[in-house]
Formats: sequence, structure tokens, C-alpha cells
Amino acid sequence: MDRELVAAYAAGLIDGEGCISSDFNYTQQRTGTKSLSWSLTIQIGMNSRLGLDRIAEAFGGRVRGPDYRGTYNWGLYGRTAWPFLEAIQPYSLVKAEHIKLALSWLQAKDSYGNVDHIIRENIYDSFKKLNRPGRSNHFNASRYPAAV
Repeated sequence: MDRELVAAYAAGLIDGEGCISSDFNYTQQRTGTKSLSWSLTIQIGMNSRLGLDRIAEAFGGRVRGPDYRGTYNWGLYGRTAWPFLEAIQPYSLVKAEHIKLALSWLQAKDSYGNVDHIIRENIYDSFKKLNRPGRSNHFNASRYPAAV
């Protein structure tokens, strides 16, 4: 299957069945100091494995399942998600803002190439607002003339 077609298909699945989020964790070092680490997660869950296998073939990641509800899950994490996000960005309607934030999260470095924790924390807060239950995911139709 053509990678461009898979990207369009994956964008639709991300919009309807997917999740894009970031998280952080503090770990205790041997020296007694705490270290902050960040994670970016892209996931799609559905009851049919076929489409997820096609996405994994085109963009990597792993399909797991089925779980106790019969759901299969595919995911990408961290920097491995970058090519996938860039490929689906033109096709996404509902999760366009999530994708924009995730790409910004991946680029959040200071002038020395280190992770910029302030930028990632702000993006983490934005993800929390976007992903909260009950939030309406209406897209701005004016951005997509063909959808009007």
C-alpha cells in the first residue's frame, strides 16, 4: 500500500481512535538527585488489527493485543514518532493541534541542544487541556476549503 495513502488513513484513525500525549517522570539517581525525563506517545486502539499492521509496516511501531476487550493497540514513542507526525499532519482535522504540539515538543531544545524543560512543560499542560474528557474536538472548517 502506498505510504501516502497509509498516512491519510492513519490521520483518520488518529482523529477518531487515537491519542497523542506527553508525560514526565522523576527518577532518583544514585547521587540522591532527581532526574526529569519526558515521553511522547502516539497510540491508536481498535478492534481490527489489519489497519494497524499497515501503519506499522509504513511507519514502524508495534501492534499489541488483543487485550481483554478485544482491542489491538499500535504506538510510537519519542523521536520515532517524528516522521509519522509529519506524514499525517496534512490529513488530520480533529487532532491537527495535537500534531502541531507534538512536533513542537520534539523540537524543544535550548541553544546547547539540551531538552528545554520549560517548553515541554508548557506543551504538556496544553496536551492536558486538549485531552481532557468532555472537550469538544471540532475542527476549524475554514482551514480546509474542501471540507466546507
